[in-house]
Amino acid sequence: MQKNLTSDKINLLVIDRWLLEEEMTLEQVGEVIPTIFYVINPDLTIRYINSIGYRWLNLDPGQAGRTSISITNYYHPDTLHVARSQMHQFYNLQNTFDIQYDLQKVWYERDSEYKLSLITTKFSKNLDGLLSTVTPLEELPNLRERISGLVAGKS
Repeated sequence: MQKNLTSDKINLLVIDRWLLEEEMTLEQVGEVIPTIFYVINPDLTIRYINSIGYRWLNLDPGQAGRTSISITNYYHPDTLHVARSQMHQFYNLQNTFDIQYDLQKVWYERDSEYKLSLITTKFSKNLDGLLSTVTPLEELPNLRERISGLVAGKS
């Protein structure tokens, strides 16, 4: 079943429901999400990553499934210990309704630089792992206008 998706209508709660109800496979979801999407195991290694994620990590397809790549390898070293701890705590809570939002500097191999990115994470009981999306702030739609509006509203 193909979903009519736009980035403003998708969230991890909906995605988890699709996967639970078998409306879409993990691969189908991953290929229609317009951003980096992955599932990580309790030890924070990648179980699944979509094609946008392959390009982000500079991996060939299938490499993520054959090796134990930790997603935290791509986080900035200054905040790595905090991010790793937060993800472990979030996994251990196993709250299927809560979503964690975090801003982290993340390494983008194709650009050879760290970029401030929005990381959205949700525990999936069905997959016994964490569903996550990563989007560089510069790619979020209308971000400059939203920030300008907030700043103007505070003046």
